[in-house]
Amino acid sequence: MHRTLLSFIISISLSAAFSAEAQERTDWALKAVEFERAAFYAEDPREAAEALAEKANCYRQCGRFEEALATLERIGLYQLPSERVDDVLYEKELCSYLAGDWEGAASYMDEAGVSATPRRLLLDALVLGGCARWDESLAKAVELVDLRYEGEERETARQELRDLYARVPKLKKESQAVLRSFLPPLGHSYTGHLPEGLIAMGFDAAAVGWIVWQCLGGNWITGILGGGVVLNAAFMGGMERSISLIDEYNRDALAGFNAVLQDVLRSHEFAE
Repeated sequence: MHRTLLSFIISISLSAAFSAEAQERTDWALKAVEFERAAFYAEDPREAAEALAEKANCYRQCGRFEEALATLERIGLYQLPSERVDDVLYEKELCSYLAGDWEGAASYMDEAGVSATPRRLLLDALVLGGCARWDESLAKAVELVDLRYEGEERETARQELRDLYARVPKLKKESQAVLRSFLPPLGHSYTGHLPEGLIAMGFDAAAVGWIVWQCLGGNWITGILGGGVVLNAAFMGGMERSISLIDEYNRDALAGFNAVLQDVLRSHEFAE
């Protein structure tokens, strides 16, 4: 009886929690619709631009970063005062970074120019880290801690960052993956996926075996054409897979470094 009652209470609690989360997301989505309506009916271009900026913020709050960025792209920056232009460019950079488009975020960073506010320096350091622009990222991170400390504390924080950037991940090269793919399973093993590479090599071996078997039996056309098609598909597929594994490996490595960098900077009370 007690176990049944406890299960019932837990179920109600979980339902309430998930309902609250769903309600919060729904509220942000509804607010986005309201701001879109405000932008549509706004008579002043600046009011429309501000409404779109608020709509983008609603999308960002509920994790719809690509839609937030698309909304921000609709804003004509010439319609905003100069101080608001920097805010919109920051939001574009942030939403692009959160959407996983680090190169795109870097382009918005370059467009915004130099800014020494803590939130901008923190975001710039992470964006540059995601693009493997280590020296520039370190410079932004150092500039950030310089705003927080003086004297020995500043030098200690700087040294902590130097030590961190001395251990940046070693990224894999796509050219090496292509070269190694000519000898399966070396292309896959380059990123630590040896079992998958062995499977790919098995398909290649099976295709070669089919060609030899058919040719020995006098079925030259079936062997060469049929087996050749299968071998080409297996071999080229393995090469393409090796290249995609390089992208995954490098992206995971960069994301891991950025997670550590963000924790370090947050430890210095830069939590934005």
